[in-house]
Amino acid sequence: MAGLSELFKPESKLRLIETIIELDDAANPKTICNQADVGRSTWYRVHEDLLDKGVIEASGKIGNSTLYQANRESEIVEHILAISELVED
Repeated sequence: MAGLSELFKPESKLRLIETIIELDDAANPKTICNQADVGRSTWYRVHEDLLDKGVIEASGKIGNSTLYQANRESEIVEHILAISELVED
């Protein structure tokens, strides 16, 4: 289960995951970080891991800024959503 704790630690990484999943549209790192209440340095430290694991995907660009969104086809995202629904009930 070490992989699970690696995916969700530190807490700021978990907040980024939750925020990206909750967003309706793709967003740039600044918007994602503002809504997750984490610093952009955290984003740049963890976003490659989230891309590699398929949790997020790049979905375009506005100017020089890449837009990101949750990868709704990812099994990880599907399971996070299912767990979230169980916890909220």
